[in-house]
Amino acid sequence: MTVANEFDIEFQFRKYLELVGLNIHTMPPYQKRETRRAFYGAWGMMLVVMRENVSEMEENDALDVLQSMQEQVEQFWTNQQKEQ
Repeated sequence: MTVANEFDIEFQFRKYLELVGLNIHTMPPYQKRETRRAFYGAWGMMLVVMRENVSEMEENDALDVLQSMQEQVEQFWTNQQKEQ
């Protein structure tokens, strides 16, 4: 089975690095390792939440939950920018 880039976690990791302005080729090995671990860990937890919780919800409720989670992430990054 061929996996489309949108569903390839390593592809998404590299997109994330671009989004936050990190260059995988210039990162120290420890930063690359720990950033990848954090990214994959978060991705894994999202999969667990999607499979065990969101998939069991009615469609409108699931969409509301997804919207809420997106807003929480946006708020986190907004707060991070303010702290810089």
